[in-house]
Amino acid sequence: MSQRGRLMLTLAAAMLPLVLLALGLLWRDAQAVENRIARDRVALAQAGALTVTAYLEGNLRTLQVVAAELAGVSPQEARTLQPWLSLKQQSNPWSGLGIHDSEGTRLVGTLQQSPEAPPVSISDRGYFQRVQETGEPTVSNAVIGRGTGRPTVVLAVPLPMADGERGVLVAPIHLESLSTGMLSALGADGVRVMLVDGAGQIVVHPDPEQVANLTSMADREEVLASQRGEMGSLIGDRGGVQRLVAYAPVPSVGWTVVISEPSSIAFAPARELLLQGAGLLGVTLVAVLAIGWVLGGLVSRSYASEQRARQDAELQRRSAQDSQQRYADLVDGLDGVVWEARADDLTFTYVSPASESVLGHPADYWLAGPSRWGDQMHPDDAAFTLEHCVAELREGHDHSCEYRAIHADGRVIWVADMIRATLSDDGSAQLLRGIMIDVTARHQVEEERTRLLSAEQRARAEAEDAVRSRDEFLSIASHELRNPVAAIKGTGQLIRRLADRGSLSERAEREYLDTIVRTSDRLARLVEDLLDVSRLRGDQFQLRMESIDVATLVREATSTEALAGREVRVDGLEHALELLADPDRVQQILQNLLENAAKYSPSSTPIDLVVRVEGGRLEVAVTDYGIGLPPGSERTLFTPFGRAPNAVSANIPGMGLGLYISRRLAEAHGGTLVVQSAGEGHGSTFRLLLPLAPVGDPNRAVGVMGGVTT
Repeated sequence: MSQRGRLMLTLAAAMLPLVLLALGLLWRDAQAVENRIARDRVALAQAGALTVTAYLEGNLRTLQVVAAELAGVSPQEARTLQPWLSLKQQSNPWSGLGIHDSEGTRLVGTLQQSPEAPPVSISDRGYFQRVQETGEPTVSNAVIGRGTGRPTVVLAVPLPMADGERGVLVAPIHLESLSTGMLSALGADGVRVMLVDGAGQIVVHPDPEQVANLTSMADREEVLASQRGEMGSLIGDRGGVQRLVAYAPVPSVGWTVVISEPSSIAFAPARELLLQGAGLLGVTLVAVLAIGWVLGGLVSRSYASEQRARQDAELQRRSAQDSQQRYADLVDGLDGVVWEARADDLTFTYVSPASESVLGHPADYWLAGPSRWGDQMHPDDAAFTLEHCVAELREGHDHSCEYRAIHADGRVIWVADMIRATLSDDGSAQLLRGIMIDVTARHQVEEERTRLLSAEQRARAEAEDAVRSRDEFLSIASHELRNPVAAIKGTGQLIRRLADRGSLSERAEREYLDTIVRTSDRLARLVEDLLDVSRLRGDQFQLRMESIDVATLVREATSTEALAGREVRVDGLEHALELLADPDRVQQILQNLLENAAKYSPSSTPIDLVVRVEGGRLEVAVTDYGIGLPPGSERTLFTPFGRAPNAVSANIPGMGLGLYISRRLAEAHGGTLVVQSAGEGHGSTFRLLLPLAPVGDPNRAVGVMGGVTT
């Protein structure tokens, strides 16, 4: 072997370890670049999943608000709402809007239907069945629309209808808007962005035919992994082409976002780096073995190659930064707060800028110190949320919770937090990542629905009370009116029979006619009481005010036939006293009180009537020593047809209208009527209180007492 050969062999032997070491380093760097590229694609898929979640959640919340506006609608009313539904549809990205009853039959919708066509039914649709079973809003997997024949995703929310029936409000969505948004935000040259529903059907794809045919990817490894709640990347053969596939689940609906790119394009920077390094080493080795003077040039070329390698690395770094910026732009544009916190002490490590619009504090506020999560919760919700929610997360369980939070301006808002735990190697939670959405509007709708339900229940109870009052009125009125009518008829028939036989004496005729007159007066009084109740309830009652002498009123009230033979002791009329009032109505009140006292007390006991003036008011107290009142009966005594239980049990006749009318008449004069009783068997005292000056004219003199104008 020549000297040159030995030199070349020596040089080759000396360079071999360096070459092997350089190849190893080049391989490691290329693998690091590939791993970083794969992580970037996974982050991009996760951003797409957040975009889909925000898009679907926003549309569901909007559809729930529409359902709240329709709450309580009857099927007949629903069929008239097509123009209203069309307006709602036009302001949203829905291709239709329809109301279906609890059997799934469409009552009304914005999609036109031939009059001869049978009614559209969705009772066999899975999303309809889920809403009926759970009462919760749902998003369907892709289906072929029966009205359009196009692939469609259907939003469905429960709709409370009349008579307690649960209908369903549905809104189909053609996903062009979401597809356009995802492809423009996530796509790039050679990158394929796909969205797969829970059944494994493609609903977003750069190729429209894939969507039109609902091509299935249910058996793909990435879809199966996503449906287990995993996200990551893999290298797979797709249509004879090796592709880098990144995937992330959409937790709220069980869908999958898939980012696919040919491996040759995705890993081109890494392979270019590897090939350039290998070529450099090959040239170096050949140069060393070939000739020594090439070594200097090789070193120069090696330096140039290193420069290019650094430039390529810089390009890769910038590409990674661009990917991260696109991810940040997507997160910042979401209608919710994306955040990350340490699981051990809940200290935030990342909070998206949307925190300022949702909670009023900028992102720097949350990152400035220790955990501020619990500080912003409502005091009534903080303990339970932190104990229950965080305990679930620290055990590695994904969790969703709703709670009240305090906005920076002091308002109380409701937020929904969807949280996922990132586990360490030992299975414990290391990081918590979530998205926080303002759901105050939905809670306000639910509170308004509760308030309307309570109002409806109160109205129903009042209606039932009115029906009971009507039935009581019919029963009592028929009984009370039948007796005087029967007495008048019987007396008239008796007069006719006696007259026919010629045995009707003048005295008997006068007595019978007196009986008819008295009974007719009683009947007229009953009818007048019923008319008074009607006038008082309809606010059609008028008073004829004039100056009247109180002593005259008392004297006339105590001299009625109903008080014949009863001792009425009157006190307090030593001085002249005048009152501005309706004399007939005040007389009616006094007669009711005196006749009630006579009716509910033994004839051997007196009735006391005391008149006094105190505090600018006239007080007339009527006291009897009869059956008295049981405790608590005062509450119903002044209501229409209200009577004390002991009066009813004693079969004392009466309609229960006199005291109701009397109090309403007293209130019409600006006064009132009250009762006191020591209990059953101890009598009762009714106090009529009337103002001496009329209501609305306090300066007018209406009474004279002891010669002094009051």
